[in-house]
Amino acid sequence: MPANTTIQVEAMNQSIFPVYGLTLESNTANLVDLRKAGMFIVRPGYSQVDGISNVVVRGGKTKEYVVTPDIVKMTALKIAPQDIKEAIADNNFVESNGQMDNYRRLYLTLTDTRVENGDQLGDIIIKYRDDRVVKLKDIAEISLDEELEFTKINANGHEAVLIDLVKQEGVNLIDFAKNVTAKTSEIQKLLPAGMTLKPYYNQAAFVNDSIESVIRSIVEGLLLAVFVTFISLKSFKAGIKLVLIIPVIFAASVGVLYLLGITLNVMSLGAIAASIGLVIDDAIVIIEQIYRGHEEAPEHSKYQVVKDNIRFLFPSMLGSSLSTIGIFLPFALMSGVAGSFFKELALTMEITLTCSFFITWIGIPTLHLVTGDKKFSPKEKKILVHPTNAYLAL
Repeated sequence: MPANTTIQVEAMNQSIFPVYGLTLESNTANLVDLRKAGMFIVRPGYSQVDGISNVVVRGGKTKEYVVTPDIVKMTALKIAPQDIKEAIADNNFVESNGQMDNYRRLYLTLTDTRVENGDQLGDIIIKYRDDRVVKLKDIAEISLDEELEFTKINANGHEAVLIDLVKQEGVNLIDFAKNVTAKTSEIQKLLPAGMTLKPYYNQAAFVNDSIESVIRSIVEGLLLAVFVTFISLKSFKAGIKLVLIIPVIFAASVGVLYLLGITLNVMSLGAIAASIGLVIDDAIVIIEQIYRGHEEAPEHSKYQVVKDNIRFLFPSMLGSSLSTIGIFLPFALMSGVAGSFFKELALTMEITLTCSFFITWIGIPTLHLVTGDKKFSPKEKKILVHPTNAYLAL
């Protein structure tokens, strides 16, 4: 590889994309000053936020000095262009000198020889020649210019500097956004007069909206399911079973997501929203089958009805659940940019449907036995004390 070449490797996931964006604007400062403030005030400030991975500064302009050598003078003094290049590099750098401890404190020492203006650049010594000090200004013309930029940022009708914040993988987005908002107020006080930081993108707002949308969808679906169940089965207790079991399913799903390190984001919340209908359908099918069993065999006890109908329904429901879960398996195995997005969606769907299968098959029959009106035999009372015995009997 050529000299000074570096290779940066990052895992492909959603965390490599910015989750919070701001613009640095001013009606008085020029783009050079905006870029400088973004690099030396804004970027170090946001680097202190818990969970930050990278602070990307885009736009603005960078001040640069153009050195135009005088070939005739360089030839007379036997100075090569490489001499000028090495002299500037040796006198314009920031380098770490290592660490120094003193009074139980550890200090990081730096050597800063950066050139601040054209006069300092012109005073750089190129060579000692015949007891004469040859400076850069003696053999070259120095002019101030702007570095060529290939990115132009426009915000609110005028040019600005863009600040993009990337969080670390696994960091809670909501907490991260709150910390960024608090830090923005602190950084604003450090900026020169006339410069303003304005947020233009906050992924946490989309997540909050998605959470509200998912909760609303769950409530609306649950109310509709309770209404349909009551109309179809003429049983208020059937609706109560849905009200009790559906929140448990989604709470368990979120708990499993937390244990697996999957955070609530736009993709995972979208998967939960998409699975609401399937989850409610699983519960309704089991409730309907149990009540149908009572209608077809009213002389049987509730324990016998639950036992017979769960055993009858188990193979078809198992196949149905496995088919639905298997559909999303290829999405979980995708790689690349698409895989980084759809993997969490697929895993969330599979986890939610798996929790739905086990909780509905255990919870609804148990609730049906517990909320029964008929008196139970001693054997059935034992089942109620230990509901899992019903499944061991199956």
